Amino acid sequence: MEQTTQQPSASSSKSKTILMVIALVIIILLAFLWWWQTNSVKTNTQPTANVQNGELTTTTVPLEDTTPVIKQDLQGINDVNLDKEFQSINADLNKL
Repeated sequence: MEQTTQQPSASSSKSKTILMVIALVIIILLAFLWWWQTNSVKTNTQPTANVQNGELTTTTVPLEDTTPVIKQDLQGINDVNLDKEFQSINADLNKL
């Protein structure tokens, strides 16, 4: 008695390979969507630097920052009197 082994047909092997590739693509796509969703939550705010009274402080500001808030920040920067800031430097330079 001879044993005969059946070899899988080429079409059956191809369909299994195609199904594996599709499953792998779906898994990678789901992993990417999960990663993107978790990172997009973290980027709803952006860090900003504030200089007040010569001290640097950092705060986190929402991305939905409005124009009036920006204008108010700029006015705070413009309130610095440069002549007053440079008086001590000019005095030191005149001593040289």
